[in-house]
Amino acid sequence: MPMTVQNINVYDLDKYTFIEKESHKPMRDLSAKARLERMKTKFDKIGTLQSVECVMLFHSHSVIHVLVLQETSTGRYRLPGGKKGELEDDVSSLQRHLRKFLGKPDLCVAGAGDFFDWKSLPLIETLLPRADVPVSLPSDALGAEPVQENPASSTAFQLDDDVQTREEAERVKRDNSFLVVERLAQWTRPDFEMVLYPYTPPHISIPKERKHIYLMQIPPSFTFVVPKNYKVFALPLHELYGNAHRFGSAVLSGIPANLSRFSLAPK
Repeated sequence: MPMTVQNINVYDLDKYTFIEKESHKPMRDLSAKARLERMKTKFDKIGTLQSVECVMLFHSHSVIHVLVLQETSTGRYRLPGGKKGELEDDVSSLQRHLRKFLGKPDLCVAGAGDFFDWKSLPLIETLLPRADVPVSLPSDALGAEPVQENPASSTAFQLDDDVQTREEAERVKRDNSFLVVERLAQWTRPDFEMVLYPYTPPHISIPKERKHIYLMQIPPSFTFVVPKNYKVFALPLHELYGNAHRFGSAVLSGIPANLSRFSLAPK
């Protein structure tokens, strides 16, 4: 039986701009211990914590890179995303967190099946069924100078006045939306420790956290707006692979293997 391989378009890093915005809120956890203690407090209230994160890809000279955030207060590397609200599904949670980390606060968001208001485009749409430095870029990171935000351009993406038809609106929406392609991985935190596993150990009946990782298809160009308390990096796959000790995360070091079933096409 022939197997099809899904193609993922990966666009040039030079087509993306990164500007700063004020921090959404101060970091609550200044150490791993504080983070785990807060996690335990929440677990005692609601049970297993659910979180979602996403993988966004770029290329530089055809070398595939992953967008990674670093907390300036702790140095911790992470993917964009965060904890799910009690009434959220994975897609709506991703929408909320991407507005906070990489979009503008007033962006309109919608998932598949939602009413499409052609005067206000969503940050994300989904292919799935429904169920926060000037950007301080080190020389080996994104390879571009940070750009100061222009207040006149800090509103949600709007259709131009000359876009009159719904067909044209749909085309612009498609060219400027983020697509949730599919879930790449599920990670489990069996105890109140930093270690995550790509499976649930058989002796664990109630894990402390489940983390879902999704692959995003991003538009060919976009302006990301990053909170001041984060740095943003574009890390090549060959640096992530097998480097959990360097980046402090098996989730990050596992991304190259997670992506191996896709055909990544630099554009």
